[in-house]
Amino acid sequence: MARNFPGPYAVDYTYTVAVGTQILEHHFEVNCAVIGTPAVGAVPGSIAVQTKSGASLALLTAVNDVWNIYRTGLNTVVAVCTGWTLWRYVPDSLARDFITASTVTNPQGTQAGQAVPAGQQKVTMRTAEGGILQFNQLEGAVGGTSIGPLVPAGTGTWDKVLASYALSASGWIIARDDSFPVAANKIAYGQNEAVFRKRYRNI
Repeated sequence: MARNFPGPYAVDYTYTVAVGTQILEHHFEVNCAVIGTPAVGAVPGSIAVQTKSGASLALLTAVNDVWNIYRTGLNTVVAVCTGWTLWRYVPDSLARDFITASTVTNPQGTQAGQAVPAGQQKVTMRTAEGGILQFNQLEGAVGGTSIGPLVPAGTGTWDKVLASYALSASGWIIARDDSFPVAANKIAYGQNEAVFRKRYRNI
């Protein structure tokens, strides 16, 4: 089976979650197609991404749209987005080049529930090319160990709303097979072993 690599571009959100006095940094990266070929160091406001409908959407609008959904799963006190970076990936590799970076308009989470240490939510969707698009949220405010169907919705939990947004004509997130999502798949709740080791064993 052919390996799918990230890109052609990706927005990498960096956010931190504090549990007690220990603060861990997490990443939420989504692939996208940028219109044109922005130069290294380009002003974020000069860049646009392509939507599922084929339209152009300002990068700053796109970045904030997704974060404003994603943050509804994060605690309002201990979780905060420290910024985002736009990367251009070298084709068929994991190598990437910095393009630009900035901050989100609303960095704090919005969820009153406490952060779940080492918790992970995994959202999967089917793509137009038959692949899988995956979203992850680490140490959000919902825990558990279960798996079930993902039901997109205009309101509700972050996973439902983000799935609805990604499937809409305005969605701009693509999978590693370079196609847009076309159907919801699963939502799984569990624990991330790498985060557990960092949180409790400092490995």
